[in-house]
Amino acid sequence: MSAEVPEQTLENIKLYYTELFAQYPDVQTATEISKIIGYGTTSINDWCRKGHLKAFKRNNMNHIPKVYLIEFSLLEILSHYYPQIRLAYPGASRIPPIWQVMRGLKTKE
Repeated sequence: MSAEVPEQTLENIKLYYTELFAQYPDVQTATEISKIIGYGTTSINDWCRKGHLKAFKRNNMNHIPKVYLIEFSLLEILSHYYPQIRLAYPGASRIPPIWQVMRGLKTKE
């Protein structure tokens, strides 16, 4: 299997996550995101500190823009189906696939 992901697949997955997170604010704290995706605040803050999930500090708290959460989710779902992608991102293998905990995420109806 090649590490090349078809462009249409990338667009479809990005659209899916954009719609999935549409109901949430554009910027959220690690605590708020932890309630959405099911990972602990400590894990999310560690991902931010290590640079896996882009964020900015405000009042000594990580604030994560939705676009970066979508980007992070996209990388995680693709790395499940295209394991070679993990080789291109050092440290990504230590991050459990986000799709495993997002099963309970409610979508807009």
